Amino acid sequence: MAALNFSVTVSEQRKYRALALSILLVLCGITLFQGVTIPFNEPLADALGYVRVASEIIENHTLTNFGMSEEAGRFFPPLYPAFVSLPGFFDDAYRQTLDCYNHENVSICKPDALQFLGIMQAFLISLLLVAVYRITKIIVGETSIAILATILFKFGSKIDNYMHESLTEVLQFTLFSFVILGILMLLTKRDIRFFHGIFIGVSFGLLVLARGSYLYLAYVLLPLVFLIKFRLDNLSFAEVLRLTIIICGSMLAVLSIWMLRNILIFGDPAISSGYAPFIFIQRLAYNDMQFSEWLASFIFWFPDIGDNIARQYLPYESYVRLGWEAEETFYQAGQRERISLFSTGADHVSMKPLLLDRLLPDLFWHCMVTIPLSFRGMFAGGYLSVFGLISSYWALTYLYRINRLWLFGLLMFILFFMLGFHGFFTVSIVRYNELLALFYAICFAIALQNSWRKIHRRFLFNMMEKK
Repeated sequence: MAALNFSVTVSEQRKYRALALSILLVLCGITLFQGVTIPFNEPLADALGYVRVASEIIENHTLTNFGMSEEAGRFFPPLYPAFVSLPGFFDDAYRQTLDCYNHENVSICKPDALQFLGIMQAFLISLLLVAVYRITKIIVGETSIAILATILFKFGSKIDNYMHESLTEVLQFTLFSFVILGILMLLTKRDIRFFHGIFIGVSFGLLVLARGSYLYLAYVLLPLVFLIKFRLDNLSFAEVLRLTIIICGSMLAVLSIWMLRNILIFGDPAISSGYAPFIFIQRLAYNDMQFSEWLASFIFWFPDIGDNIARQYLPYESYVRLGWEAEETFYQAGQRERISLFSTGADHVSMKPLLLDRLLPDLFWHCMVTIPLSFRGMFAGGYLSVFGLISSYWALTYLYRINRLWLFGLLMFILFFMLGFHGFFTVSIVRYNELLALFYAICFAIALQNSWRKIHRRFLFNMMEKK
């Protein structure tokens, strides 16, 4: 019996690429349609803070700490408030809406005029989908798996939930995906291309201006990228130096204006001030967790069903402090301490005493508590994350077999480094780790594709046996 031939001709590859492009355009079209038709949500909590700071940018051409003030600040990194303020420079209704949320009772403000921000963020999500496709294509090397992963990411992740929220997530994760894409392009090309270095540096710089915590990823990731490139392509010292100058120089060029502004106003180049202790003080409250609560957290924080299972089968005292709303929860305890600490203003609070006096004496248990907090934050995409985790063994095995596991391993390192970082320094909610859905989408797409191939192969084999 003749062997089954599953090779793909050049013309078929072109058809697959054309089909993938068509599907990608449809996904982007759906996203833009959602941006236009779905009403913008009322800005609350963090979202209201960004709207107020954006209003001050338009009104006083100054980035303040919390809005409702003309005093210059740097509590928030500047990029997202500036992004939110953009339509206000040419749209009167948009500008008046921001002004209402900044100066009036928010109950009388209507978010309808903020719809243009939703459209802008829909465009960013479309770019994110293109990046997801390209990242998967580089890692796996197959168009069909890449487009399937993009579809799973679009409909399985929660990124669309932030399209009509004035929160950093859409801008942040789009730029994060650009950084990952640029690094993968650089490492899979034999030569050092100027464009790739500039793309990585500019994307990383903008990402840090959107969310300052990614600066710590740059400290870890960029030396690793230089080392991998050096080993892969046997680069000389001069070539490594050239690559370093291109990436770090372009990143510094993006950051330099903001850093210079902070030197002139505050006397130091720090990207932000006050935001890190503002978040970290909440995280420290979770170190009061008892071992029984530590065990219960893996059940209570399992998505959707975990809290109900815990309430039904676990002792009340083992899970009551793991929630959000009750006064006795770790979260509310952190909130109370944060309010007390920041009563004198954000500029008077430093990370140094928190690290020296609160973290270091309790470092082991802090690291232990980081594990369930990272567990809580890892289920980006809901059920997609569950299916992705189940599929991960088959995905890793497949990628090892085709000699592409190292690329996927780098992606995993980047995403899971930030997951652990958020677990260590923040209360680690899923919102901070939405791009983990990319990992789950790739794993599940590989498993689905390989399952289909096995079914198809068996079907054809049985057909030929009958003949």
